[in-house]
Amino acid sequence: PEKVLQPMLEEMCKDKSLKHCGDIDPKNSSFSCFDDLTEADIAAYSPVEFVLPLDMNGAPFKLALQPQDLWLKGSPVAPEKYCFGVGNAPFFIIGDTLMRHYYNVYDYGYSGKKQRIGWGYVNLDRCGHL
Repeated sequence: PEKVLQPMLEEMCKDKSLKHCGDIDPKNSSFSCFDDLTEADIAAYSPVEFVLPLDMNGAPFKLALQPQDLWLKGSPVAPEKYCFGVGNAPFFIIGDTLMRHYYNVYDYGYSGKKQRIGWGYVNLDRCGHL
């Protein structure tokens, strides 16, 4: 939701002079596409980090996203433009922008435990990445 997306945009746009920093619409972010962004423009944005409450050892688990993960070139709505890759709806969608670097494990609770989602780092040296 917007209450998650707005702080993320503020973190990304610490430098307000970045190209299109103020142009991403938090209410409709997945359609924020621009044809004049370059790879250098995108690299200038700050990385974003999500901190999940606890990992298996009781410590916070950090999910980090680089600017190149958040700006996607060639979206279905704008094939030649860079589009902001985090959608906002009644729920928050980060999808493949996050799953490029993390494995997801889903426990549906069949073993009598609570339903939960696990996150693990992808070993890029051994598994590759997108």
